[in-house]
Amino acid sequence: MRDKLKSQPVELLQKSLHQLERENKKLSYQLEKERKEREESLQRLEAEKISLKKQLETQLQKVEELNEQFHKAEERIVQLQLYLEKEKEKEKSKGGPSVIPHKGRRVGIFIDVQNVYYSAKRHFGKKIDYSKLLWFLVGNRYLVKAICYIVQHPELNQESFINLLKRNGYIVRTRGLILRADGSAKGNWDIGIATDVLYLVEKNNLDIVVLVTCDGDFVDLVKVLKSKGIKTEVVGFSKNTAVDLKRVSDEFIEIEESLMLEN
Repeated sequence: MRDKLKSQPVELLQKSLHQLERENKKLSYQLEKERKEREESLQRLEAEKISLKKQLETQLQKVEELNEQFHKAEERIVQLQLYLEKEKEKEKSKGGPSVIPHKGRRVGIFIDVQNVYYSAKRHFGKKIDYSKLLWFLVGNRYLVKAICYIVQHPELNQESFINLLKRNGYIVRTRGLILRADGSAKGNWDIGIATDVLYLVEKNNLDIVVLVTCDGDFVDLVKVLKSKGIKTEVVGFSKNTAVDLKRVSDEFIEIEESLMLEN
């Protein structure tokens, strides 16, 4: 009986030890599991950090490229302004109020933006580089005005595009697209372009009119200009430009892929 009583504390102690061992293993398992989860979480965070860093570097590179393009555009504008100032000084030094500056080389450029935008998309699947286009069309002539005509859709924000055109030396005229109750829409600059062209011609400011459009509605305008002795150049895409418009103009100039923006 005494031996039995003595053995009971030993058994209880062994049971307690076994229970402690089980709890210790369970706790160790949980701690190891939590450690692995923390490691995996840290690895995911590190991967996200690397991904975000790469994205940031890409965005910074794009910003640098845009800044470089902007500075180049500014330099071109400054060079053009300096050239124009020098030309003015040359004309002043020649003297004589009867002399018309740059007579024979004065050019006005009028761009039907919506028309050539869709033509460019159909022809090349690209957008026009308006900086290249302006320099290409002006050449060694004297630019009086370059005007872009835009019809603005109420659901599209074209502010950045308009600002880009202005930075590249264009005057920008805009008007809203009129949406009718029956679902149809109205919006073009045909009359506005013709009015601006004839106004500058009547003021004896232009020798050459450059119409950047594929629209055959300008045939009558070209005929009037030719009757006044104004050279007319139509600039567009051969496949999309109205045959009559090409025929009545003094010269048709093809917009080539080299004048497109790279996608």
